[in-house]
Amino acid sequence: MNKSLQDEIKASYMSKNAQQLAKDSLENLRMVSLVSLFICGIFTIIGLTIFGENYFLYVGLVYIYCLLIVFTYSTDRMIKTNRIKPKHVYHLILTFLIGMSLGLIFINTFILRDIPPVFFNLFMVLYPILFILKERDLILYQVGSATLFLVISFLYHDRSFYLFQMDVFLIVTGLLIGIPVNIMVLKLRRRELYMKELFVAYSHLDELTKLPNRRAFNLHIEALFKFNKENNIPLGIALFDVDDFKLFNDNHGHLEGDSILEKLATLIQTQVDRDTFFARFGGEEFIGVFSGQTIEVIRRKLDNIKLNLDNLNIWNKYTNRKLTISIGLCYLTDLSQITYMKLIDNADIALYKSKIYGKDKIELYTEG
Repeated sequence: MNKSLQDEIKASYMSKNAQQLAKDSLENLRMVSLVSLFICGIFTIIGLTIFGENYFLYVGLVYIYCLLIVFTYSTDRMIKTNRIKPKHVYHLILTFLIGMSLGLIFINTFILRDIPPVFFNLFMVLYPILFILKERDLILYQVGSATLFLVISFLYHDRSFYLFQMDVFLIVTGLLIGIPVNIMVLKLRRRELYMKELFVAYSHLDELTKLPNRRAFNLHIEALFKFNKENNIPLGIALFDVDDFKLFNDNHGHLEGDSILEKLATLIQTQVDRDTFFARFGGEEFIGVFSGQTIEVIRRKLDNIKLNLDNLNIWNKYTNRKLTISIGLCYLTDLSQITYMKLIDNADIALYKSKIYGKDKIELYTEG
């Protein structure tokens, strides 16, 4: 796999996938909050039956209910309005886990005094599995929660030292099992997400040139055109074609023709940056998309490709001249009255003019 593709996959994994991951995590958080509300309701009925009018029970339950209601409402609202930012979602998940742990520590310390910390242990071990946390944050959360529980339990419990030892045993056992299991699950889920992204990347890759293929271009231009149109950002599209390529293929062979396309693709990749996208459009045609750039910058990039191809000194025996490319360019600063399909069509018209005007030219589309 070439480095540019690796970088593209990594960028997609870190940005596009982060957005989808944040949405999935938010939906999980909403589901967890709703399920926890149901469990809390059952516990309330049982707790009131067993403990009766207990001030600490009321305080603990009110805290848990408020926490769960707030998180259920906020996650539901964020999903419906599609106001999802990965960083905010991540902080929201950590806040939920820490908030619930504090509530469970309070209930276990002041209400369930003679009962082992089963609920707290299960929450601390199992709930983080539902989310993809950073390993450092996961360990800090679990160790910090366990330490806080044991300190408060030791300071405020009026139980025997034997029961405290039982708490320590259960908490430490939970950590020894929970941390490795959580880290293993995290790594498996990250690997699964990366392999999925890798599969998508290869399905959007042209096998010969290692450039994005027509499917990848369609997805890219549709999203980019919409964004640029909404934000008044200029957009340029360049179509270029290898001159007399059919004659070159017929006289030099298809393997040599494929080699030429690979070399041209390598030259094209040198001009790729965050605002420039190239793809193989089909056959010997390639297409470039230039976002937010001036016409001068775009021409300079296209000139660089032509110059670098010329420096390769690839000779076409049939035409008795160097192999060249013709380029048609359509550039607009106002996209409000046009579609991206029309932009491509205009670039194709400019490419045709470049061919009939002698080839080996960059022709800018103009009306009329």
